[in-house]
Amino acid sequence: MRKILSVLFLMVLVLGACNTKKSEQKEDQPVSIENVGKIELNVEGMTCDGCEMTIEKGLLTLEGVAEVKADHETGKTIIKADTVRVNRKDLVRIIEKVGYKAKE
Repeated sequence: MRKILSVLFLMVLVLGACNTKKSEQKEDQPVSIENVGKIELNVEGMTCDGCEMTIEKGLLTLEGVAEVKADHETGKTIIKADTVRVNRKDLVRIIEKVGYKAKE
């Protein structure tokens, strides 16, 4: 019984990882250096390093985001992004999509 459950669990993990929509994947277009700005957001609900990683990975899927650093201890997330292609509302939407609350 354990073997069957282990196999099913692994299948769910593999299939879940492969189920990323094309529209959510980051394009390979370079970020324009002259338009890069720093955006800081307060994020509620982060409690650990895993939370930080979830937010960072989620934001990096957004085209135009170059770098993200989330900190659960301070509740702050700092994003370096092409400010012509990315705005605060886009960032907040992604943070909420991965399960956290961001203040604009």
